[in-house]
Amino acid sequence: MSEDGSFSFITQEIFISMVKFIEKYDEGECFFRTWLYMISISKIIDYCRSRYHKQSVKPKSIEDMELKSSDNIEEEFIKGEMVNEVLTLLNSFEANLQQIFRMKIF
Repeated sequence: MSEDGSFSFITQEIFISMVKFIEKYDEGECFFRTWLYMISISKIIDYCRSRYHKQSVKPKSIEDMELKSSDNIEEEFIKGEMVNEVLTLLNSFEANLQQIFRMKIF
């Protein structure tokens, strides 16, 4: 997301949804912050899929991109492999445990 007002727009959409659906919130079902988190994720995904977002994001030309040079390509490869192993392990967890892990780490 860029700094062109996207954060304000999404925050506003989240707040409106929260107010709109507050009567449907059930304390026995989940914590309030979990409920609000799920609304937030839903609104962010909706925004990223929207036509507005796709029109506001301009692709960079290849000439404008910086190439990262790594002094030790072997270390970068090993880090990538470790990340893949962690993600594979995470994907083997139950959905609710995956969500808890992602909320804590990411």
